[in-house]
Amino acid sequence: MSGSVQVEQGQIRLDLAKGEAIFIPSDVPLSLILTDGGRLDCAYLPSAAITQIKADVSGLYWQPLPITYLPFQLLVTYAGYLLQQDYQAESDAETMVNHFYELLPILIANLKAGNTQQALTGRMGAIKGRIDARIIDAGFSIMELAQAEGITPRAIQKLFKRENTTFSRYLLERRLDMARSAILHGDASAIAKIAYGVGFDDPAYFSRVFRNFYGVSPSDLRRQITRSVSG
Repeated sequence: MSGSVQVEQGQIRLDLAKGEAIFIPSDVPLSLILTDGGRLDCAYLPSAAITQIKADVSGLYWQPLPITYLPFQLLVTYAGYLLQQDYQAESDAETMVNHFYELLPILIANLKAGNTQQALTGRMGAIKGRIDARIIDAGFSIMELAQAEGITPRAIQKLFKRENTTFSRYLLERRLDMARSAILHGDASAIAKIAYGVGFDDPAYFSRVFRNFYGVSPSDLRRQITRSVSG
């Protein structure tokens, strides 16, 4: 995808980030909305062909995969190769297509074996991007994030645990980092306005946690920068 897309099928709703792909059952009506415009590439895999590979493909459904995930990239690259070929005989085309379907079990096996670090990295990138997009929203919660990602809050916490943090801790530190960056880059807005701009609804609380985290208050940090520039 060249942009984000909203996918709905039955009771399932998922927002995919740019550069992600997903396998969806084709026997249930679905809705695809390109929220920012752009291009969406789709491929249909006949159920008859899938049943012949003798692998459980259900594990692929509704699992966002970054296009950089190597087993998936191999599948897509081979599919692109098939589309570009001129075949001398129908048997040649059949052989190539069969080879394509033989790659599906490889993808499934990698996911089942837990070789999903690249996929997890891509998912975390999407989650962090979504957090940045909602950073100004003081009420943004893990429940909203989970709903947008199409997974449970517990699954999100597990992803953050892999990075030795939590959703709440990451969100707080991200807001503090963005506020500090604004001050360091000369944002002349009132400290309270900077606090509101990164999602804090209480400037006093913002100043307190900022001091605890960086060892200096936002106002003192601004004064230090002003002195260093004027000096």
